[in-house]
This record gives sequence, C-alpha cells and structure tokens, in this order.
Amino acid sequence: MKTTFKKNIAALTAFALFAPWVNAQTIYDTDTQDIQILLNQATGLVNQVDIDQNENDINQNENDITSIFIGTNINTLDILSNDTDITTNATNIGTNDTDIAQNATDIGTAVGFIGLNTTDILTNDIDIAQNATDIGTNDTDIAQNATDIGTNDTDIAQNATDIARIDSYDTHAQNVTDLGNLAIGDIPTDISNVVTDIAAYRAVEDGIKTNLDTAISTSNNNIGITQAAIDDAQDLADVAQQAIITALIGDPLADVTALEAVKAGHDIDVANGNTLIASQQTQLSAEEVLLAESEVKIALYDSALNPNIDPANGPVGPIAFAQDAAAQAAVDIAQAVVDYTGVNSSAAGLEGIIAEIDNVTAGDQTNVTDAIVIANTDFGAIGAANASVQEIQALVGVINTQLPLLPAISQADKDVAIQQVTDGAYERVAIADNAAQNTATQADVAQNEQDSDDADAALAAADATNAAASAAADALIQADVAQNEQDSDDADAALAAADALIQADVNLNEQDSDDADVALAAADAANAAASAAADALIQADVNQNEQDSDDADAALAAADAANAAASAAADALIQADVNLNEQDSDDADAAITAAYTAADAANAAADALTATAIRDEFAIADAGITAAFTAADANLQSQVDINRADIDRNARGIAMVAALQHTTVLPGMTHALDLSAARFEGETGLALNYARRINENVQINFGAAATSDFDESVIKAGIGVQW
Repeated sequence: MKTTFKKNIAALTAFALFAPWVNAQTIYDTDTQDIQILLNQATGLVNQVDIDQNENDINQNENDITSIFIGTNINTLDILSNDTDITTNATNIGTNDTDIAQNATDIGTAVGFIGLNTTDILTNDIDIAQNATDIGTNDTDIAQNATDIGTNDTDIAQNATDIARIDSYDTHAQNVTDLGNLAIGDIPTDISNVVTDIAAYRAVEDGIKTNLDTAISTSNNNIGITQAAIDDAQDLADVAQQAIITALIGDPLADVTALEAVKAGHDIDVANGNTLIASQQTQLSAEEVLLAESEVKIALYDSALNPNIDPANGPVGPIAFAQDAAAQAAVDIAQAVVDYTGVNSSAAGLEGIIAEIDNVTAGDQTNVTDAIVIANTDFGAIGAANASVQEIQALVGVINTQLPLLPAISQADKDVAIQQVTDGAYERVAIADNAAQNTATQADVAQNEQDSDDADAALAAADATNAAASAAADALIQADVAQNEQDSDDADAALAAADALIQADVNLNEQDSDDADVALAAADAANAAASAAADALIQADVNQNEQDSDDADAALAAADAANAAASAAADALIQADVNLNEQDSDDADAAITAAYTAADAANAAADALTATAIRDEFAIADAGITAAFTAADANLQSQVDINRADIDRNARGIAMVAALQHTTVLPGMTHALDLSAARFEGETGLALNYARRINENVQINFGAAATSDFDESVIKAGIGVQW
C-alpha cells in the first residue's frame, strides 16, 4: 500500500509537469475566439458535471457512512448475540462437564466393585490352587510311601539273598576264584573308554597336522615357483629395458614402442607375480598359525595321555597316576589273595589278610567317572575336528582335576573282597588241615605201637633161640641173655619213654582237636546266633516296615479324609464366597444400572432442554458438542473478525475520503495545492490535493490520500470545465 501511495504521488507530479505543455498546446491550436468560447462553455459544463458528480459522491459517501454505521450497529448486536450464545454454550459445556464427571465417578465406583469381585475371584483361585497343591503333596507322599515300601521289599529280598549266600558257604576255592575275578587293577571302564576316545581325538589331530604339514610344504613350493617366475619376468623386463636403452643410444629418435610394450608386459607379469606371492604368503601364514594351534592341541592331548614318569616320584600324568594307583591296589589285593589261598601260610592269619585288603584306598568312583564322561560327551558333540584349544583345555582340565580324586578301587569291590575272605571258608579249611595233621599224628602213634609189638615178637623169638642154644654155651648165653635182658630193659625203658612222649603228643593233639572242635562248635553257635539275631532284626525291620507302611497308609487315609473334608469345607466356603461375590456383583450391577438409569433420566431432561441426543457415549458426545460449540464460536469469532476488519477498513476509507479535498484554482492563479487530514472512528487519513488552471475555462485536479501508516491509499483525478 505504501508503494501504491508513492506511485500516486509520482503520477500527480507528472500530471502537474505535463499540464503547462497541454495548456500551451491548447493555446497554440486555438485560432479563433469562438472556439475558445465554446471550449469555455464546454469546460463549464464539464465542471458542472464534475461538481454534480462530487455532490453525488458526497451524498453517496454520506449514505455509505450511514450504512457503515448501521452495519456497525448490526455487528455490535451480532457480537452481543454471539456473546450471549457463547455464555449459553459455556453454561451448557459446564453442565456437560459436570455430567461427565458424575458419570466418571459412577463408572469408577462400578470399576471399584468389579475390582473387589476380581480380587475375591483371585482369592478363590488361589485357595483352589492351594487345595490342588495339598492334594498333589498327598499324592506325592503316597507315592513316596509306595517307593519306601518297594525299597523295603528290595532290602528284604537282598537280606534273604545274603542269608542264602551265608547259608550256602562258598568253598574256599570258589572264594579264591571270585577274588581273582574282581575288577581291580585298572581304572573304570567308562574312564578307559574316555582314554580311548582321547587317543582317537589325538589321531584326528595328527591327521590334521599331517595335512597342514603337507599344505605348508606345498605352499612353500608354490612360493618358490612363483618367486622363480617373478625373477624370470624381472630378468626379461631388464633385458627389454636394456634393449630400449641400446636402441635409443644408437638412434635417439628410434621407435621403441614395441620394446616398451614387451617391457610393460613383463612388468605386469612381475606385478601379478608379486600379488600372487603375497596371497600365497598370506595362506602360508594362516597354515602356519593352524599348525601351531594343532601342535598345541596335540600337546594338550599328550598331557593327559602320556605317563610323564618322574624318576623320583613315579608317574605324574593324571591317567598314568590313576592307572598306577589301580595297579598298586591290585598288587595289594593280589598279596591278600595269595595269603588267603595258602591257609595258615601267613603268620598273621586271616586278620592279616583282612588288614591287607582294608589298607587299600577305596571309595565311590561315580562322581569322578560321571564328571569325566559328561565332559567327554560334550566334547564329542563338538568333534575333535571342530574343537578349539579352549574346548580341549576344558576336557583335559576336567581330567586333570577329577582323576587325582579317583579312588584306587571302588568301595563295592573292597566290600566284596572283605566279605569273601570273612565268610568262614578260610576257617573251615584251617580246621580241616588241623584234623588231617591230627590223623597223621595218630597214625604215627599206631605205627610206633606196631613197631613195639614187632620188637617184642622178635625178642621172644630171640629168647627161644637163646634157650635152644643155652645148653651149648650156658655161660656165654647166660651172659648174653643177661646183657640182652639188660638191653631189653633199656629198650623197654626207652620204648616206655617214647610211648610216654608219643602218648603225651597224642593227648596234646587230641586236646588241640577237642579245643578246635569246641572253637568250631562255638563259632558255629555264634554264627547260628548271629544268623538268628540277623533274622530277628530283619524280621523286626520287616514288621516295623509293615507297621510303618500300615501307619503311613492310615495317616494318608486320615490325611486324605481330612483333606477331602477340608476341601469340601473350602469348596463350601468358596462357593459361599462365590455366591456372595455374585450377589455383590448383582447388587453392584443393579446399583450401576440404577445410576445409569438416573443418568439417562438426567440426560433425557437435558435432551429436552438442549434438543440434543446425549447417548451412553458421554465423552464422545460431549467432545462432539464441545467441538461444535468451539466451531460455532470460531465461526462467529471469524465473522466478528471479518466484520471488525470490514469496519476498520471502512473507517480507514472514510478517514482517507474525508481528507481528500476538491481544490479549485482561484481567479488569477495557475496552481493550487492543499494538504489535509481527517479522523474517523480512531483512523486518520492524510491527503495531498493539487489543481492547475489550463486556461480560463479548464482546470485539472489530482488528489491522493493515505492512512497514517501509509498501508492503504486512495487516488483521484479530474478535469473541470467552466464557462
């Protein structure tokens, strides 16, 4: 608008400058006085028309001002009406907000009741779950009792087996055979299998290492071949370069393009060879890294497999250490078997044999075996060909950690060995050996008596012979008889002494035999008593187990009955609680229904007043109403703003029009310039008015007006003719 005003001022200036030329041209063209008179008359008519038009414009402006005033009043009334509508809308919105808040409160109350019902239902579910848990616990207890009864039955059967075995009294020779069949002298089979697997893993790694050795050898060979090819290509490039130099020396202008192409080809071969050898060296480096890793893996396998004999301390490798411990245990057990085989061959007897077995370290081998087998199973799932160094370290670490904890023999084998040597067979063989020795002694006594009788018979025969020959040589015979009698007496005395010694030995042997019989009878009695006591204990244990089982069954039956009663009671309580919850829910539903009914009634009343259907979706309806009112208010406000803008624009236009003047050049004057200002409804108009006399009858005028901020402008121009 400011630019428009400036343009208007420029136009007015141009018109003012152009006017003298028009006047001069008019005077120049007018040749007669009559034409001048007619022109003056025409100018007067034109001026009169302009005056009439100005009067009409003034009247029109007055009418416009009146219309604007009326429009302003109408707008004011509309604004007041809008304010009233806005107030009414605000009241209605407040009422709706109150209704929405009340509905939200009612819904919250209903939600609270629903929450209480949900809590009660959850409590009931928890009680039911607890009852189910208790029933499950009872079922578990019953199953455990059944398991315990089965265990007792197994123990009873084992006791019966043990008694039958004791009654069977394995022979001494059978015990020697059974002792020889014990799995003593090596590590457990499962661990031996793991050792075999480790050896297989190492074999796989050996194959990998062999392949890597071959690959490295091949790579080195390929690098040598490539390097030789590079050297050959470089030599050829050097030859080509020398040929170029030679050619240029001979003729500096010689064409060496072909030689340069040959050299370029050889240079490319050298470059390609260097690229290839770099790739080959990279591959070789990778293969050497894999080879080093393979050697580490083999070393790890060897650390578990190799015995690593220490001259001072023996085997220190975990597997060799365990095998050595098992072998030493086998030596100790074997010595006990030797002593047991040769009854009475050991000075310590049966007690020494028991001590030899008992001194061998034994224990449960399961934990160690399971740990090593699990580690090997996990490793086997990975595979030796895919295993990393860390995974091999994990396997070897388990072996190194667990194998030193492995007992030399299992406790079960040790118990069997003790049981074998203490089942009475050794004592029976010892007693039998003593009986045989007694029999031999008795035979010696009988032989001695027979020898004595034979000697007596021989003496009697000699006496008869002596008596027959006595007649021939009485003195000699009598002397000889006397000597013989003396010898006989001495022999009798010796025989009597020998008989006494033999008899004493016989008596001692008989006493030993009797003592052995008594000891054996006592041992048999003790065994019988122990067996009877064991039978009594076993039977008592059986009776107690049966009593415990009966008591447990009774307790379980009572517990089941109690649980059933408790469950029934709990179910009754739960059912009552459910019924109460349902009643509460029904009451809450009824209250909510009543609240909704009341709210609907209130809404119906509001509908009658507002002619708007308020349905159950209060929030959506209220939002729609609010949006409608807001839109209406916005439309009203927009219309008010438009009206206000129109009023303001009209006020600015009126102020500018009011500032415009109809400037008239007074008689005797050529130019007239007026500056004017006007104010209407707070708006200010500024105007520049210019008039110029062309001749006595014709005047031209120009006016330009603008608001005080030069944002809007009005321009007018006219010509006046007077006569």
